[in-house]
This record gives sequence, structure tokens and C-alpha cells, in this order.
Amino acid sequence: EIGRTNGIPVEHSHIEAFGEENWKNIEQEIRLHESAREDGVDILFDVIPYVAANTTLLACFPPYAFEGGMDQFLARLKDVDERARIRQDVEDMASVWPTWLPGRWPHNLVRATGWKNIILIWVPGEKNARYVGRSMVEIGRLENKDPFDAAADILIDEKGAAMALYFGVSGDRHGDEGLKKFLAHPNGAINTDAIVTGSGVPHPAAFGAFPRVLGQYVREQGLLTLEDAVRKMTSLTAQRFGIHDRGLIKEGMHADITIFNQDEIYDNATYTDSNREPSGIKYVLINGLPALELCRQWMTAAGAETIAVPSGYIAYWLPLMVMNLSLAHVRQGENYAADLAALYNARRYWADHRLPSYRQLVVAAKRPADDSRLTAIEQHFSQNTPDHAPDFSSIATMWQAITWQRALKARDEEIAALRQQVAGYQSGRVMRLLAALQNLLSVFRK
Repeated sequence: EIGRTNGIPVEHSHIEAFGEENWKNIEQEIRLHESAREDGVDILFDVIPYVAANTTLLACFPPYAFEGGMDQFLARLKDVDERARIRQDVEDMASVWPTWLPGRWPHNLVRATGWKNIILIWVPGEKNARYVGRSMVEIGRLENKDPFDAAADILIDEKGAAMALYFGVSGDRHGDEGLKKFLAHPNGAINTDAIVTGSGVPHPAAFGAFPRVLGQYVREQGLLTLEDAVRKMTSLTAQRFGIHDRGLIKEGMHADITIFNQDEIYDNATYTDSNREPSGIKYVLINGLPALELCRQWMTAAGAETIAVPSGYIAYWLPLMVMNLSLAHVRQGENYAADLAALYNARRYWADHRLPSYRQLVVAAKRPADDSRLTAIEQHFSQNTPDHAPDFSSIATMWQAITWQRALKARDEEIAALRQQVAGYQSGRVMRLLAALQNLLSVFRK
């Protein structure tokens, strides 16, 4: 209705039917889309090629519980009466349209799928790390609690920071027939929607989303043709975002190309072993430059023992791909200056201030606080940052809008963020890491 009334395109992001009781409505949901298009509404959708979604454990709780912020939420969980009220609503409250009115809940995930299908995949602290990979039901049994109390107590312990998988997205671990209906539809693009935390057991989509489609749904099952699957990952998305010079291989377009073996490509990442790179991807080119090979060389020079390539971003989202490459296991060696030198060289090549900053923060979060290393970082950047702008003609076109002045400003912010990270190493290091990353990325969005 929004698209029809305002004459604007509509994107139904992450189309799904969550919870078994809703799977029967998938065909009706698709018909609504088709009917809207027949009426002239420019509506498309995108779909995650998995039966599990990835979001925070906080999503299990009703909206009103968060009024006043995280501290108030945690205080409510510690209050006996408030906790009882929240427990009752988690068990019984159903979504009623319109969902945005006060006291209503857009989606009660627990009621839709059950605690048995909600799996803890990451916490920042050590106390609950042993429960990563277990369902809330399993954790409750181990703690002699019901699942609600297990989830609530984890959030209290971790100050609200915890990630979970939610099974039941248009199917479950026993079947994905509903998901296939969305994947096969010509108006559905394919996306990843995975949160990579650097530890725990993240969603396998970060490393396997696109290879999963090409290996399983194209080659093995024949659900899609190879050509249509590639279209759903490249040109359909590019055209939807108005990116008219990418997404196709043709004269005049930027050469963003992924070269893979269609007989070998496969997602090796699973729900229990998700940090695994896919098979069959040979090269990734961005603007004709061999980005994948260069990233491998950078990671080798920077001291990484293993390279884990998140294939979900291989189409043309280079910054996300490189940022997630930096989550490969970092060697705990002593030659920190060499690491920084390699990072700086990578930064110069890509003219992307996010690349090394993310790696620096990851490294810092894994090392004890040491002011001498901070001093070395500051000296390194002050001595090696050139006074003139780099030649953007040899760098990916997408970065031409980044001025050298902004890069210099970002360098100072990186150093300040890193100092804060090391100072807070002993308490809340992962949450501070994520907060610093968010601040750095906000510079880019401006």
C-alpha cells in the first residue's frame, strides 16, 4: 500500500514465514506480491538461503521491556514482579495488527518457534561461553532453570550482549520446502544477513550463502538455473539499488567478477562449524583487480595463520569482504610492528581506512594492554602517512569519493578508538570493539 499510494519502489527485505504455524501461508504471501505487481506496484523481495536467522538474544523479549534503555531492561529482569510480567508475555503475547501500537509486539519469536529452536552462538564473557552452540532448553537443563530464566540470566551476566540462531525460517533442520518457494521465485534476490563476531559459532551465511545456492540449489537440486542464480546475486540487486554500472559483465561496466568452478563450488560452513571457507571460488575481481588474491597476500603478510573468505560478499561488496577477512585467526606473535606495516600497505593500496582499523581493533582486543604498542602505532602512522593525496585513478572507482582529508581524520579516530580498546581490555572488550567499529563506519556513511 505504501508503494501504491506514493508511487515508490518497495523492497520486502528478508522475506520469510517464521515459525511452523506460519509456513502454510508462504504461497499466500507470494500471491500478495504477485498481485501487487499486477496492480503496478514495483515490489521485489530478498531471501536468506537458510532456515535459521541470526540476531541478538534480546529479540526474545517484548518491546516495552527495553523502554529507558539497556540498563532499565536489565533492571526489569532482576525485579521479581517485572520479570514475571515479561515471562508471561513471552509465553502468551501474539502479534496483532497494527503491530506498532503501544503494548503490541511485531513478532514473538519464542512463541513462534519455541526455546528449543533458539541457539546461543556468541557471548562476550567467559562465564557462559561453555553454552555456545546449545539451545535455550539445553542450557536450562544444565542450569536447572526453565529456558526463559536461562536466557534472562545470560543477558544479565553479559549485560545484554548475546547472539543467537533462530530456527524456523520458512522451514527447519528437517526440511526447507517453504524456503525453496521463495528462492525459486523470479522476483527474489539472495542475501546473507549474517553477523560475524570474531568468536563463537556465527551464522554460516557469512561464509557460505552464495556458494550454498550455487552448489546445493543449482547443481545438486536443480531448483534454479545457474544463470538465474547468478542474476539473483548480482544484477538484480545492483539494479534494485540503482547501481547501473555494476552487476553485469558487458562493455562499459565495471569488471566486478567472481570466477568459480561450477562443478566444485560448495558451502562448507555449517550451523555447528561455521568459520569455514567455501570450495570452488578461484578469483574475485573488483574493477578488474584481483581482490581475493590481494587479500590473501595481505592476510599472509599481516601474520594470519588461516584465511577464511566470507563468500556472502563476493559479488561486489568488497569492504565487507575485506573486513570479514580480518576475522581470520590472528597469530599471537611478538612482531607487532610488522603487522602494522602490512596493514598500512594494505590501507595505502585500497585507500580504505576501514580495512586496517578493523584489523587493528581485533588485534588489540586479543592482546593485553600495553602503552608501548600504542606509542608504536602512533609513531608508525605519523611517519608513514604521506602529505599528498594518493592517485585514485588506480584504485577502485567506488572509493574515489573518499577524500584524503577524511582518511587523515579517520586515522586519528582509529588511534583514539584503539587506545580506548586497549584501556578497556579487561572489561567488556568485545562490546567496546563493536561500538568502536560502529563509530568508525559512521565516518564512512557521512
